[in-house]
Amino acid sequence: MKVKMAAQTLSSSTADAIQFLRSLEESTFKNSEATERFIRVIDRIFDFLNTRNPFGKGFKKPLYRDNIKEVENMIKPLVDYLLSLTDIKGIPIHSTPRKTFVIGFTVAVKSILNLAKELFIVTDYKYLLTYKFSQDQLEIFFSKIRQRFGHNNNPNVLEFRTAMKQLCVKNLITSSYAANCVALDNSCYDSIFVIRWKKRKSEEIIEDDDEEIPDFFSFENEVLTLIFLKIIFYTILVDL
Repeated sequence: MKVKMAAQTLSSSTADAIQFLRSLEESTFKNSEATERFIRVIDRIFDFLNTRNPFGKGFKKPLYRDNIKEVENMIKPLVDYLLSLTDIKGIPIHSTPRKTFVIGFTVAVKSILNLAKELFIVTDYKYLLTYKFSQDQLEIFFSKIRQRFGHNNNPNVLEFRTAMKQLCVKNLITSSYAANCVALDNSCYDSIFVIRWKKRKSEEIIEDDDEEIPDFFSFENEVLTLIFLKIIFYTILVDL
């Protein structure tokens, strides 16, 4: 299942489009209120489970210590709505073979809320971004592993270990466009180990205005200057 496709289809913009076409009295969208409501419920639960901005509002607002009860009161009716869905025979969806999405959303919402309450007790976190609890990071990481080997979808242990080292040190490989998930923030492209060059202190740099500059650094000699620039360019290419 392509999660990104489902998220784009079951979105508020789709619900707005259905509402607009129904207001125009389009015959194909007659009695589509239930479909519109279902899409809005799924979209709001998606927003709650994918908060990424500390300054978000509405269902995209992160969990704070003082708003958990408020958010819980907003989300609970949505979960109750999913649990109340029935099929054409009147059997609850969560009791049929198609129960996966209902149970999945219910468990995810309840787990996030209970986990947030526990974390706010044992830690000094100011807020929680629910997107950090999703498995998108893992999906994108293994997508990069597959991208690393091109058409080879069955790497051996040595190849996999090499790819792991490269991604841990310098994470420049992007995930496939056809992957199940898309990166919603820059954290998916961060490396685990950060390499920083030690900066020299300003007092260690000795500047001597009286020192004579060699001729090959002089821009008066155009030939030597061109050679010098080519050497620098070649050195940079070798380092890359």
